[in-house]
Order: sequence, then structure tokens, then C-alpha cells
Amino acid sequence: MSADTNHSWYLDRLSAHIDGELAAGEALEMAAHLAGCEACAAEYALLLNSVKSMRQHLPPLKAPDALRASVVAAIHAHEAPRPRAIHLSRSPRLWAAAASVLLMVGGAYAIGARTAAHTTEPAAESVLTAHIRSLQEGHLTDVASTDQHTVKPWFTGKLDFSPAVPRLEAEGFPLRGGRLDYVAGRAVAALVYQRRSHVINVLTYPSERGEVVAPHLESRRGYQVAHWSADGMSYWVVSDLNADELRTFCSQVRAAITAS
Repeated sequence: MSADTNHSWYLDRLSAHIDGELAAGEALEMAAHLAGCEACAAEYALLLNSVKSMRQHLPPLKAPDALRASVVAAIHAHEAPRPRAIHLSRSPRLWAAAASVLLMVGGAYAIGARTAAHTTEPAAESVLTAHIRSLQEGHLTDVASTDQHTVKPWFTGKLDFSPAVPRLEAEGFPLRGGRLDYVAGRAVAALVYQRRSHVINVLTYPSERGEVVAPHLESRRGYQVAHWSADGMSYWVVSDLNADELRTFCSQVRAAITAS
């Protein structure tokens, strides 16, 4: 497969690449692509760090006491008809059965922990990485314009949705343009606004399950990161603007989208 402007094939296989599951040819192609694509390389580094962090910090798995008790009770019930008790150390089959139950429960616990970590921390870090990457020379916008009627149509055919492009220059947040970006392995619309010398990135895409997430803001590595979901869309806002002004900006964005 040749590398092109559509990164989805590579982004969808980053996890398999990290786990060593790609065929030799695909692994070589992936390595060549990552060497020349900053966007995919950034996602790869983020995912790799997340995997390493989870492996280092997930707590050791221990079966709940209730599960241990039920396994022991099942073993004792199985042994009851026999004329004399058989110690577990002398019954490999029973040990195997008990171990299977514990491994299944432990595996489910581990999957749940990985899923929880994947849906929170990596998403916010991916958004922040996209913002920092955009500040590099030549990466801020693909379409540079202060006119929403120029920026919004530019996304047509490039995404599977049409992003709202609020016009906020009257509120002191002029539009600078837009670009395609990638968050958590999917293409998103990035809208760029400005407040004095501060760049504000608004990244938006359809939410996975149409969930509603109340607006919240947090500080990460010197930047303010805000997030909310509404009406089937997910929104992330990132800037080095102070928290109060960024909250005002987010309120203006939500109001403009609601009114449109």
C-alpha cells in the first residue's frame, strides 16, 4: 500500500504495530510511513506512551475474596461425594479449572482498566498533542480565512460530517482558518481562533455514542483543555489563554452553535 494523504489505514493499525501483530511487509511499510508522517508519528508516540504507562501503573490483579470463596466452595462440593478429601495439590484438573476462572475474571478486570484509561487520558493527551503540533511553522491551517463561508465549505468531501464554524470576531475571538487533524485515531475538523497573540484550537467530531458530556476545563502542561459533547458532536478546545477567558470563549462557541 502506498502512503497518501489518507492516514486511516496506518492509524487503525498502530496498536497492532506496537503489539508486533503486523505481517513483516506491513510492519516495514508502517515503519517507513511513521518516518515520514508527523501526524501518524505523533499518534504512535502517544499510544506507545499510554501502553507503557498502563503496563507500569496498573495494579497487580487479585481475585476478589467473594470469587475466591465461590471457587473454593465449588471445589469442595465437587470433592464431597468422594470417600476422603483430595488436596488441591494432588488434583491438577481442579487447579486448572480454578485457574481458568481466575484468569477470565482477571482478564475482564484488565480489559476494563485499559478501556477506562483509553477513553479519558489518551483522548485529552491526543488533543493537546494536536494543538502543540499545530503551532509548528506551516501546520496551523490548511485553509487560512476569517470568513466562515470559506472555511466551512472547505471541509466538504474531506470529512464524513459538516462542522459548525461559529463567527466570533465581535466577541473578540476572530477566526483564522481551519485544517484537518487527527484525534484518537480519527480525522477531525480543527478550527483556529485567536485572542490577542494566543492561538485557540477547536477540534470537533461526531461523538461515538451520542453521549452528552457537561463542559469541563483542566490545565495540562501549561495549557487549558476544555471538553464537552452535545447534539451528537464532541468538542475539544485548547489554548495557552488563561482559564477565565477560555471559559468565556467556550460559552460563546456553545451559544453560537445552539443559535445556528
